[in-house]
Amino acid sequence: MRERSDLADWLKAIEALKPEGDDLLESIAALLGLRIKVASKAAVATAPKRKAIDQAPEKNSALKSDQLIPDSKSRRRLVSVLTPGNASRNPAPAWLTAAGYLETTGSAHIRPVIPLEPLFPARTSRAILSSALATPSSTGSLNVEKLIELVSRAQVIEEIPRLPIPTLVWGVQLLIDCSEAMQPFVRDQDVLRSALSSVVGRDRTEVSYFDKLPLWGAGTGPKDEWADYIPPALGTPVVVLTDLGIAQPPGVAGLASLSDWSEFSEMLARAGCPLMALVPYPPKRWPMSLTKTMAIVQWDRATTASVIRRRIPAGLRVLKRA
Repeated sequence: MRERSDLADWLKAIEALKPEGDDLLESIAALLGLRIKVASKAAVATAPKRKAIDQAPEKNSALKSDQLIPDSKSRRRLVSVLTPGNASRNPAPAWLTAAGYLETTGSAHIRPVIPLEPLFPARTSRAILSSALATPSSTGSLNVEKLIELVSRAQVIEEIPRLPIPTLVWGVQLLIDCSEAMQPFVRDQDVLRSALSSVVGRDRTEVSYFDKLPLWGAGTGPKDEWADYIPPALGTPVVVLTDLGIAQPPGVAGLASLSDWSEFSEMLARAGCPLMALVPYPPKRWPMSLTKTMAIVQWDRATTASVIRRRIPAGLRVLKRA
């Protein structure tokens, strides 16, 4: 206790001397084994820290936006309304803002779609196509009359005669005219193509498209990819869905003439392929010269299976000029 009182007395004595400067006061205290914290230095030591804190926002403001420390305080959402501006130089009329919506209408004013009535009725198209496309084949029953005639004349029977019967075993090649004159019959062409495939068989039906004349190119893809026309195998009937140039105006360049169609029919005759044209016009408008080289059938609802049998009694054959 005595030592502590002595140190206190010494401190009082040092403060009473009022030494000049804080360094002298600290030196005297150090000689006496004491440690004094000078108030002025403590204030100076804390000043840089406060200055650094005050300058911290300025330093952080130079940082990039992705390096800023997020604020812990909750932020309010800024409500904004976007108003579209008029991009045109002409202002909108005043009545546009006051105009109301049109009233909802029913379907009474809409005209119903008229169903397609094919040129060959659906109930008879199978019989018509079977009669029209059948080709004669010597595979029928024994021709007794012919056999008796050969025996009575003492002729050598090289082949047993048989009665011809119509058959569809050879299939068919279908050529569809997609020219401008046949555009009104596009849906009818699709219906007939499906009906023909079901009668003959899809695997024995060859379909190609042409424009005005098959000799000018035929194919199934785009026109620029069509190749030269090639006749089918021997005995295969060829069916052409065309108008034979009937609906084309006369004297217009780029149209198929009668001589062009005659050349086409003669090519098929040399290949041994019978030719039939389905034309959507009556017989009075058919070119008479073409009826001698091809079988022409009116593609219309008036055509029946009996009409086909009267016109092609022995089946579809190759017609040659007399």
